[in-house]
Amino acid sequence: MTMTEGPSGGVLVFGASSQIGDPLLPLLSGAGYQVRAISRTPAANRAGVRWEQGDFAQVTSAPAQVVSLGPLIDFAHWFEQTEGIDRVVAVGSVSLRHKRASSAPEERAVAAALQDGEQRLIRHAEKQGTRLTLLRPCLLYGAGRDHTVAPAMRFARDRGWLPLPMPAAGLRQPLHVADLAIAIKQCLGGAAVGQTLELGGAEKLSFEQLLRRIADCVPHCRIRRLPIQPLAWASALASPFSLRARRLHRALARAHVDQLADDSCTRQSLDWHPRPFVPAAAD
Repeated sequence: MTMTEGPSGGVLVFGASSQIGDPLLPLLSGAGYQVRAISRTPAANRAGVRWEQGDFAQVTSAPAQVVSLGPLIDFAHWFEQTEGIDRVVAVGSVSLRHKRASSAPEERAVAAALQDGEQRLIRHAEKQGTRLTLLRPCLLYGAGRDHTVAPAMRFARDRGWLPLPMPAAGLRQPLHVADLAIAIKQCLGGAAVGQTLELGGAEKLSFEQLLRRIADCVPHCRIRRLPIQPLAWASALASPFSLRARRLHRALARAHVDQLADDSCTRQSLDWHPRPFVPAAAD
């Protein structure tokens, strides 16, 4: 197991108002870090956290420690123009692997951008002697701002039922944002230097089990089993006119495909124990 260091100095956090930032900022400030939080959305300062409204273009200097929670490719461009950084923890996505061979061009573009961002970060870190860790989380939930668990929860609350496309045997490994924040804090403290780690939650659930677990959290919610093919056809027809339909069509196309983290190295490198999947009513 990798030993970690204590907090030292300040840490700059890009994407601080993201769903990951919600649990990460208080975790870091509570551990003694002085956090400089960058976000396009203004927020009030609090103990240990100083907010700055802006983006990469407005940040021309940085402390020795930086965390990136936003788009990797944008952060990589900023990193390449900035000197004096000793430690970087950057969060991407396991979608780099899962969407690489997607039938949707926009999903393949997402995977390509993630890979390009990672490679640029690695090259510049090696050139500058920066200690870099890359994290690729799985399906995130817990802040009510993800694109899978939170919409399903809202649908179930609003309508009292949840569609279950059948068959839906693809495995998922939902990861709570607070558990990802714990992993980031450990990496910032010195763990997993020079590594790329994939992170998943404690449970591997079929898409069907995941939806049933969500329905169980909503009082009186019923599950309606629906054949997947008609849903796929309908969502494909509506996709040119509706973002929701496009997201549904992509989700249905992946319902039978496993989307898991290869997290064996993660469990060896971090003292980390993610929680089972229990979606909260607030999601």
